[in-house]
Amino acid sequence: MLEAAKDLVEERVGLLSVMRAPATASQRAREESDAVEEKQQRATREGFALGRVVWFGCEGDYGRDFCFHVANGHTLVSLLRGHSMHPFERFDRACYLACVPASCGRDDF
Repeated sequence: MLEAAKDLVEERVGLLSVMRAPATASQRAREESDAVEEKQQRATREGFALGRVVWFGCEGDYGRDFCFHVANGHTLVSLLRGHSMHPFERFDRACYLACVPASCGRDDF
Protein backbone atom coordinates (compact mmCIF):
# COMPACT_ATOMS: atom_id res chain seq x y z
CA MET A 1 0.00 0.00 0.00
CA LEU A 2 2.81 2.44 0.81
CA GLU A 3 4.56 1.65 -2.46
CA ALA A 4 1.40 2.56 -4.40
CA ALA A 5 1.08 5.80 -2.43
CA LYS A 6 4.69 6.74 -3.26
CA ASP A 7 3.86 6.66 -6.98
CA LEU A 8 1.02 9.16 -6.65
CA VAL A 9 1.57 12.78 -7.59
CA GLU A 10 -0.13 15.71 -5.87
CA GLU A 11 -1.94 18.02 -8.24
CA ARG A 12 -3.21 21.30 -6.83
CA VAL A 13 -6.44 22.63 -8.29
CA GLY A 14 -7.59 25.87 -6.68
CA LEU A 15 -8.14 25.19 -2.99
CA LEU A 16 -8.25 21.44 -3.54
CA SER A 17 -5.45 19.01 -4.13
CA VAL A 18 -5.91 15.72 -5.91
CA MET A 19 -3.67 12.69 -5.72
CA ARG A 20 -3.28 10.87 -9.00
CA ALA A 21 -0.89 8.52 -10.71
CA PRO A 22 1.78 10.19 -12.85
CA ALA A 23 0.95 10.40 -16.54
CA THR A 24 2.51 7.97 -18.95
CA ALA A 25 4.38 9.15 -22.02
CA SER A 26 1.41 8.49 -24.31
CA GLN A 27 -0.94 10.38 -21.98
CA ARG A 28 1.45 13.34 -21.88
CA ALA A 29 1.75 13.31 -25.67
CA ARG A 30 -2.04 13.22 -26.02
CA GLU A 31 -2.42 16.10 -23.55
CA GLU A 32 0.18 18.15 -25.43
CA SER A 33 -1.49 17.51 -28.80
CA ASP A 34 -4.88 18.43 -27.27
CA ALA A 35 -3.37 21.67 -25.95
CA VAL A 36 -1.93 22.49 -29.40
CA GLU A 37 -5.28 21.71 -31.06
CA GLU A 38 -7.12 23.92 -28.57
CA LYS A 39 -4.65 26.74 -29.22
CA GLN A 40 -5.18 26.41 -32.98
CA GLN A 41 -8.97 26.48 -32.60
CA ARG A 42 -8.80 29.56 -30.37
CA ALA A 43 -6.53 31.32 -32.89
CA THR A 44 -8.90 30.44 -35.74
CA ARG A 45 -11.93 31.80 -33.89
CA GLU A 46 -10.04 34.99 -32.97
CA GLY A 47 -8.97 35.40 -36.60
CA PHE A 48 -12.56 35.22 -37.80
CA ALA A 49 -13.78 37.55 -35.07
CA LEU A 50 -11.09 40.16 -35.77
CA GLY A 51 -11.47 40.04 -39.57
CA ARG A 52 -8.14 38.43 -40.36
CA VAL A 53 -7.33 38.42 -44.07
CA VAL A 54 -3.99 36.60 -44.33
CA TRP A 55 -4.42 32.98 -43.26
CA PHE A 56 -1.75 30.95 -45.00
CA GLY A 57 1.10 33.48 -44.89
CA CYS A 58 3.23 32.11 -47.71
CA GLU A 59 4.63 34.66 -50.10
CA GLY A 60 2.76 34.61 -53.39
CA ASP A 61 -0.15 32.69 -51.85
CA TYR A 62 -2.59 35.55 -52.32
CA GLY A 63 -4.98 33.48 -54.41
CA ARG A 64 -5.42 30.91 -51.67
CA ASP A 65 -6.06 33.64 -49.09
CA PHE A 66 -8.54 35.31 -51.45
CA CYS A 67 -10.43 32.05 -52.05
CA PHE A 68 -10.59 31.40 -48.30
CA HIS A 69 -11.85 34.95 -47.72
CA VAL A 70 -14.56 34.59 -50.37
CA ALA A 71 -15.55 31.14 -49.06
CA ASN A 72 -16.16 32.67 -45.64
CA GLY A 73 -17.32 36.18 -46.52
CA HIS A 74 -19.58 35.91 -49.56
CA THR A 75 -23.23 35.49 -48.60
CA LEU A 76 -24.09 32.70 -51.01
CA VAL A 77 -20.71 30.96 -51.32
CA SER A 78 -20.17 30.87 -47.56
CA LEU A 79 -23.46 29.03 -47.16
CA LEU A 80 -21.85 26.08 -48.92
CA ARG A 81 -18.13 26.54 -48.26
CA GLY A 82 -17.89 28.44 -44.94
CA HIS A 83 -15.45 27.25 -42.30
CA SER A 84 -16.98 25.17 -39.51
CA MET A 85 -15.47 27.39 -36.81
CA HIS A 86 -16.73 30.66 -38.28
CA PRO A 87 -18.90 32.51 -35.73
CA PHE A 88 -21.59 33.22 -38.36
CA GLU A 89 -23.13 29.75 -38.63
CA ARG A 90 -24.74 28.28 -41.73
CA PHE A 91 -28.26 28.57 -40.34
CA ASP A 92 -27.66 32.26 -39.63
CA ARG A 93 -26.28 32.73 -43.14
CA ALA A 94 -29.37 31.06 -44.63
CA CYS A 95 -31.68 33.34 -42.61
CA TYR A 96 -29.65 36.37 -43.70
CA LEU A 97 -29.80 35.26 -47.33
CA ALA A 98 -33.58 34.83 -47.09
CA CYS A 99 -34.17 38.23 -45.44
CA VAL A 100 -31.83 40.58 -47.29
CA PRO A 101 -33.10 40.16 -50.88
CA ALA A 102 -36.69 40.44 -49.63
CA SER A 103 -35.97 43.84 -48.09
CA CYS A 104 -33.91 45.18 -51.01
CA GLY A 105 -36.83 45.51 -53.43
CA ARG A 106 -38.96 47.61 -51.10
CA ASP A 107 -39.30 51.35 -51.64
CA ASP A 108 -40.92 52.32 -48.32
CA PHE A 109 -37.78 53.59 -46.64
